[in-house]
Amino acid sequence: MTITLSDDASKLQVDRIHRWLASSYWSPGIERGLVERAIAGSHCLGAYENEQQIGFARMITDHATFAWLADVWIDESVRGQGARAADGDLVPRASVVCRVAQVRARHRRRARRVR
Repeated sequence: MTITLSDDASKLQVDRIHRWLASSYWSPGIERGLVERAIAGSHCLGAYENEQQIGFARMITDHATFAWLADVWIDESVRGQGARAADGDLVPRASVVCRVAQVRARHRRRARRVR
């Protein structure tokens, strides 16, 4: 099983994410609108197999020095099957994506100061 990871928000399948989170123990019955707001205010990572989203992780971050990994979910249909991204597991990759976002934000701030 080959999994691709992307932090492209336009690829996120919000209906699936909402179903996953609404069935979780930490946010049972969460409203879709709240999920949409949480996604919009976070840096998210999707895991995909053949364009079907099978995983999700959300980083709550200031894009400078802090990130909190939340709402990590792998679809039950692929759990326990050794699903791995081409370049590693979802959680370590999510941490890397968040760090890259922090570095990019830092560079943008520095560029604004130089102008």
